[in-house]
Amino acid sequence: MRIRARRWGFGLTAFLAVLAFTGCNKTDTAATPPPPVAVGESVEFSGVGLKVNSMLRQGQIGDFFKPAAGNAFVTVNVTISNKRPYQIPYRPYHFTLKDSTGTVYQAGVTAGPQILQSSTLDATKDVTGNINFDVPQTAPGLTLVYQVPGTSGAITVTLGDVGSIPTPSPTPAPTQTNTPGPAPTPGEPTAIPTVEQPTSVAVPAPTPVNTLTPTAGPTPAPAP
Repeated sequence: MRIRARRWGFGLTAFLAVLAFTGCNKTDTAATPPPPVAVGESVEFSGVGLKVNSMLRQGQIGDFFKPAAGNAFVTVNVTISNKRPYQIPYRPYHFTLKDSTGTVYQAGVTAGPQILQSSTLDATKDVTGNINFDVPQTAPGLTLVYQVPGTSGAITVTLGDVGSIPTPSPTPAPTQTNTPGPAPTPGEPTAIPTVEQPTSVAVPAPTPVNTLTPTAGPTPAPAP
């Protein structure tokens, strides 16, 4: 009887442990998702929070990636917060864009700064990253749809028409500024060097030389 009681007690303990673990990982799939929110607003559903920090419309990403003809890249910066007591996965393809006509656009180019990668998020932690979408420039009424892991519900964020999404500000060209040097410290006046004038030397006048003029002798008499 004691052996059976011990076995029964062990089995009950194991069952309760499994039940507790299952309860921790259970998500509320029947809950109603929250209504759409705006950019900059935080929203939570089934223990997972989301905030769209910013959005940007670009004609090119980096030096090589360009959208399809007539399209533009819509880059959405998001923060995912895990408020569950266990890890959750996060993937770029958990996000889609949907316009007012019902057309759905999948996450596209994984290039550019701070791209949201695929990984897991620990309990009580958050992660921030960019997601790129290749969307027609005429797409109306875009909404970001985030499929919350472990549920059949989604969080939605209203973005607006593609044309209303801001574009990157041009980078101003650098300007060169001449910084003046330090002002000279006043001190003793500097003496200006005096240029000595050359001393004139008296040159004596040349002494006249007497020139002897030859004197004509007597003219000899003619011979007889």
